[in-house]
Amino acid sequence: MERTRVRASRVIVGLAIALAGGLPFAGCGSGGGSSSEDSGTGTDLDAGEDASGDTDSDTDDDADSDTDTDTDSDTDTDSDTDSDTSDGSDTSDGSDTGSDDCLPPNLVCDGACVVGTCDFAVTAIVPVASGGAGGASDWVCGGAFFTATGHGFVKGMQLRLGDGRAPVRVVDNHTATFQTPPGPAGDVDVKIELGSDESTTLKAFTYVKATVEGDTPWVKITMSEPHGDVPSVGVLFDGRALVTGGWVTFPPPTGWQSGTGFGYVADLFSLGGSATVPAAGAMSTARWNHSTVTMLTGKSAVIGAMGVGTPEACCNSLFIDLFDPTTNLFAKAQGTPTEAFQGPRAVLLVDGRVLILSYANTNAQLFDPETEQFKAVTGAPTIDYWENGPGLQYLTRLRDGRVLIVTGQGRDAYYFNSDTEAFSIAGKGPAAGPDGLFTLPDGRAIALAGVIVTAGGSDATDVIELFDPETDDAFHAAPYKLLAPRLSSAATLQRDGSVLVIAGATGSVPTYYGCGSPAPNEELTATVDLVDPVAGTVKPFAALPESNGFLIAATMLDGSAIAAGGGDCGLGVPYDYLYFRQAPPIF
Repeated sequence: MERTRVRASRVIVGLAIALAGGLPFAGCGSGGGSSSEDSGTGTDLDAGEDASGDTDSDTDDDADSDTDTDTDSDTDTDSDTDSDTSDGSDTSDGSDTGSDDCLPPNLVCDGACVVGTCDFAVTAIVPVASGGAGGASDWVCGGAFFTATGHGFVKGMQLRLGDGRAPVRVVDNHTATFQTPPGPAGDVDVKIELGSDESTTLKAFTYVKATVEGDTPWVKITMSEPHGDVPSVGVLFDGRALVTGGWVTFPPPTGWQSGTGFGYVADLFSLGGSATVPAAGAMSTARWNHSTVTMLTGKSAVIGAMGVGTPEACCNSLFIDLFDPTTNLFAKAQGTPTEAFQGPRAVLLVDGRVLILSYANTNAQLFDPETEQFKAVTGAPTIDYWENGPGLQYLTRLRDGRVLIVTGQGRDAYYFNSDTEAFSIAGKGPAAGPDGLFTLPDGRAIALAGVIVTAGGSDATDVIELFDPETDDAFHAAPYKLLAPRLSSAATLQRDGSVLVIAGATGSVPTYYGCGSPAPNEELTATVDLVDPVAGTVKPFAALPESNGFLIAATMLDGSAIAAGGGDCGLGVPYDYLYFRQAPPIF
């Protein structure tokens, strides 16, 4: 039997798109989120006037359809038709010149250059945080959130900026929200794919590289209460930073089980503010050494707690608190995971779900923000607590969409592929449990500072290690080092692709208790290193006002840096302020 497939397709002629320009936006620490009623809007001609001025009465359920007629052979013949009720001008003008010669504002649709747009394409991009102003730009460190508008969006589609795959959430047929991966400076194409269908909007997005160096000092921002010794920091869609948990007072080690001194309160910091504002409500449980991920739904998931040995005795870390930035309130997620999260780290996946790994758990968990349910994934690597101590990072999402996982000093690193929900060995991991693990704009991963566990205790390291997922089967030491060894420092990827490594302990500790049990050998520092992986340099940066350790840092949407947590371990007093450094202006 011959099978003839007639596919209805429509092309809107003469659409010119101005996507780049204006000020860049960024968020290079923990991500931010927005509700599905995103403030950003874009050009959508499918439901109104087309580019020629004609009114198009098509909706998402228009008359375009697929008709199959079976005959003796299995050959496919595609013929474009348009059964809508417009004046018939929504057809190609015949200027299909081939994708190799295509130039903006034309699009590449299923491999062909089209003047106008096709029925599956991105037509506009705006940053969520600006409400539509500012253009489609981001810092090379990535992490900002944007709204894409267009035609034919379907759940499950992939979105790429250049060759970097972005987390994407389809809101409806014309709207999607995505987070930028790190990428090299310059204009890149925006490509969407769904099965055999694909389209490319040429040079539609701009990565901007801007310096972080300057004379701007760190300033103290007063919080409503202390968030000491490894709180969590997340950057929201609206540009604020969310600081949760940590220790209000430093208890003795037994407090790890009892929950004594842990914080329930969250603080919100806005750019330009001189103090934080407490959230409208507290979290459902006290949290310390936990994780925050801002999701594409607009809410931030606050996950887990640290209770060495018996996490439930400390805090009920089975529950995730969801923070809604529109109300400044927390609510428990509806689902319940199969295991409690003990000192977890989590990352946003390219399909919009959240991957959660924690110490000593036998399974990983996938959290779906649409349903608020969990799915256990078997085959997860074991994360060693003593080789990845409190505050250390062991997850980063690579530019190809996979997650790179560090399991402990010198042990194997792993990949997680969300498309297949499977783990695989990536190669030998870094020699230390790193304080910072980031994906660089050139696609490499970098691990910095951290702890090396020895028979006598835990030692700080000055080693910087690199991993190229395209060519390497092991992390290898960079030919440059930190200016001083550090453990329990804070680190954040900056808007120019450099990394700040902030404060920390420069000596060693007999046992890895952190600030809850001060050790006489633990020497804190106020110094900050600026690591440039491209130039291969490490330089001193603006120092903190005082020595500190056990902090968490993030980069805000404008490129400014914040660091929260810690305290003077020798005095056992957590600080009730965070550090803020305003990004230098762009000239």
